[in-house]
Amino acid sequence: MLRTISLVFLLFIFQPAIQAQTDDDYWATWNQNYPETDIKELLAAERKYADSIEKHPEIAPYYFRTGKYRFIAEYTGETRKADTAVLGSVKRVHKMKGGDPAQIDNLVKSDVLFKVGAVKLWMPVQQRILEAMKQEAKKGDSLMLYCAFFNEHTSKKKLYTIFLISEFSR
Repeated sequence: MLRTISLVFLLFIFQPAIQAQTDDDYWATWNQNYPETDIKELLAAERKYADSIEKHPEIAPYYFRTGKYRFIAEYTGETRKADTAVLGSVKRVHKMKGGDPAQIDNLVKSDVLFKVGAVKLWMPVQQRILEAMKQEAKKGDSLMLYCAFFNEHTSKKKLYTIFLISEFSR
């Protein structure tokens, strides 16, 4: 009897932990924090803005911005070692936003190639996400990607538009 009472008491105490977040709640949170966007339009707008800056030498050429976006892309299954110049840009922008650049070294080791229409993009990906992606996705699958966006235009007129994959769904 004491054992049954103890079990019921423990279940009552730990009920919130037992009630896991539903899949719908999980994705609703991601969708709320990562607005859906047309990245082809975003890339074109970023290029147009960079070009306008470069045409006016009186304007300081360096700028950066960050954001969060989600969009559908085709998984190619191709991976490579993370591009060091791209990671350097991510670290600079992350540091300017008050983050620790060393976090990026621990988070990202690889890039994944995706297609959005005719556009092919190598995107850095969090290691834990890459492992899940390799297990769950097949070449040619359309995936919803949830990405941290890092945009940097350097004083040497180099434009980085980087989508760091933080999550995905099928």
